[in-house]
Amino acid sequence: MLNIEKLLSWVIIVESSLVCIGNVVTVLVFWKQRVFLKRSYYLLLNLAFADSLVGATELIHTAKAVHERAFSGSPLGILGALFWSVSLLSLVVIALERAYAVLWPLRHRVASARIYIVSIVLVWIGAVCLTMTPLTLHLTGKVGRLPSYLLTNTVILMSLCLIIVAYLAIRKRLRSTNHTFEAHNRKSFKQNVNLSRTLFLAVGLSIGLFFPATAIYTVIAFHHKKPLTDNNVLIFVATALYLGNSLVNPIVYSCRMPMFKAAVKGFLKHERCFLPPRQKCSPH
Repeated sequence: MLNIEKLLSWVIIVESSLVCIGNVVTVLVFWKQRVFLKRSYYLLLNLAFADSLVGATELIHTAKAVHERAFSGSPLGILGALFWSVSLLSLVVIALERAYAVLWPLRHRVASARIYIVSIVLVWIGAVCLTMTPLTLHLTGKVGRLPSYLLTNTVILMSLCLIIVAYLAIRKRLRSTNHTFEAHNRKSFKQNVNLSRTLFLAVGLSIGLFFPATAIYTVIAFHHKKPLTDNNVLIFVATALYLGNSLVNPIVYSCRMPMFKAAVKGFLKHERCFLPPRQKCSPH
């Protein structure tokens, strides 16, 4: 392994460790506070769980490459793609759920918890299909490598477009809010707005990392002169961008959610961090 590749590998290892630690802490915080949190946080909990698995698989995969002094394919790569797909589809579901909460707040308030559980199950089923369908078609010889990448990238592009449209709808709704309705439902409306703004920031950063990473992988896939594994530097850059997507959420939560910040401080001080009964958690 070349020196530059070894250096980039250690960068990936450090970033993967941060992703894993940050999202494990997020899972612990949301799980401990689950009694006091709204149903929307089920989706955030699922996203954090998937992102922690993204970091763990990439950490093991890259550490293995450094140990063997060679960057080669691994079944861990398939698992990493699966967990990354869960992360992407979770962002789509979160964006749609936030749009529903802001556009139809009364219907959202009476929505059943079963809907959230079903949504999480569908996210994982969709991720398995997104990961395995192109791979199966390619391995069985029904399609080549390039059509497989086109299929995957089409789904990614459609997902990102759905996310953008959902948050544009939220932005438009907030600008044209009926103030009489807002005053009548001030507390609930404010909580939805604050959470939507926090997630808008997190998702915006995620999209900013998704686009260039996907573009790099697409360029590599369409580069016929070299096999995929010969473009190690580009692969490391794209991987770093993808990992950055899984790292931004804990950072944004720490900056925007007082509950999250207080809980993290409690963990660092080895204290039990519980909120008083009936206290709702919302970002400010």
